[in-house]
Amino acid sequence: CFVVWLVKRYAPEASGSGIPHLKGILEDGSEFRALPVLAVKFFGGIIGIGSGLALGREGPTVQMGGAVGSLFARFFSVNPSETRLLICAGAGSGLSAAFNAPFAGLLFVLEELQHRLDRFSVVVAFSATISANIVCRLVFGAVPIFVLRQISRPELSLILWCLLFGVVVGFAGLAFNLLLLRSLRVFSSHRYQLAAFLGLIFGIIGLYYPELLGMGHELNEEIIASQLPLRLLVVFFLARFAMTILSYNTGAPGGIFAPLLLLGMLSGAIFHAFVDWIQPGQFEPGIFLVLGMGGMFSAIVRSPLTGIILILE
Repeated sequence: CFVVWLVKRYAPEASGSGIPHLKGILEDGSEFRALPVLAVKFFGGIIGIGSGLALGREGPTVQMGGAVGSLFARFFSVNPSETRLLICAGAGSGLSAAFNAPFAGLLFVLEELQHRLDRFSVVVAFSATISANIVCRLVFGAVPIFVLRQISRPELSLILWCLLFGVVVGFAGLAFNLLLLRSLRVFSSHRYQLAAFLGLIFGIIGLYYPELLGMGHELNEEIIASQLPLRLLVVFFLARFAMTILSYNTGAPGGIFAPLLLLGMLSGAIFHAFVDWIQPGQFEPGIFLVLGMGGMFSAIVRSPLTGIILILE
């Protein structure tokens, strides 16, 4: 409730992931209130996600990166096109920092924000994402976010399963987007009530299944280690699906990239159980975890190139 009040009072544009706000700034050239957004996004994101909201850190880092780019543009008094480029480069750096993935940050700028490919944009965005990644690697090390076992070369029949799985994940992503957009209209005037309700419910969930809360990294590790039975995988998928949509509706700072990667991993584990029932021992579960993450990212964000490179990195 405090985080919802903080956002409403000081920086309404800092609610949610902040990426739609960045797109709006780049589209119409309106003023970027960088300092309020930076402060509210930083502290609101830490408190909101830290207290259990099923959101990710990449939305805040992307918008905060854009805010830093805007501050640099103001400090150096650059022209509007260079201001736009610095905001984009900062946003890409935020994604690079969140996932330790500089090439994905670059592609995110080109595919999602710039919508064009020119030499100047590539050089500026690439320089920013690489430097952000170097800082993060110096502090946190070069270990990837998800450590999967080495996957052996699969059989060619995997292609048919890929096509079927893509359709399934596509419909799951469509359902997520439709429910998210429609629920935003329903809960837009009831955010305090929703925040109080989620605080109570998430507190109860945290007593029994704490891995369901926050970004869900512990749950990712359990899925990779194949520690969860099918029944629990289905329950966790439905629970995280609903929790992410409701958490986003509070307006608290937080992104959906990390939650949707978790949903993709859960869907991959469920689909592997189905495939393994038909073709026992034919494919490793790690294959479908990777396919699920890439497919869910592509279905929900609709940036397939960024999704592919993000997962590979």
